[in-house]
Amino acid sequence: ACSMPEKVPPPVIKKRVDTLMLKGLEMEKEFARGFVGKGVELLVDESGSGGYCGGYTSEYVQVKVIGASLEKGALVKATGVDLQGDSPILIAERS
Repeated sequence: ACSMPEKVPPPVIKKRVDTLMLKGLEMEKEFARGFVGKGVELLVDESGSGGYCGGYTSEYVQVKVIGASLEKGALVKATGVDLQGDSPILIAERS
């Protein structure tokens, strides 16, 4: 591409990147939304002081479990209940 005579202008590149990033986020949210109402298992990698723990499922969905404060490295079974605001983070309750 660098040897091609006509280069893509930086504003066009930025617009394309922004469009693709937005599309990727929407796809990530849609994938995570598929786990609402379903059982998940996550590996805890974060234990928050606000009475939650967080981690990732084997499908790489980021999860926050409400009302659970567990050690890092613990495997937790939970049920997805919703997404956190406008993010792809799955909010879950411990099963």
